[in-house]
Amino acid sequence: LGSGQVTLQDEWTQFEEVISKKSLTKAQQDAWETDRMSLDEGFKSIKAHTEAGDYAGAMSYLKQVRDNLVKIKESVK
Repeated sequence: LGSGQVTLQDEWTQFEEVISKKSLTKAQQDAWETDRMSLDEGFKSIKAHTEAGDYAGAMSYLKQVRDNLVKIKESVK
């Protein structure tokens, strides 16, 4: 579980670097900020559930974060 989160976080960090180099419209910037906050909360939830020993809950959040990341990447292409 932990390595899956690290991999997603690394992927997210790399994607943030790509986005920072793009010229986004105001609407894209607003959507990007909302998406960023959502994924950050997802990572916090994964960590909290893992630390509490709720691995099923953590896996559920991990899947949600992965799915959201894919959607975000697709929307910014």
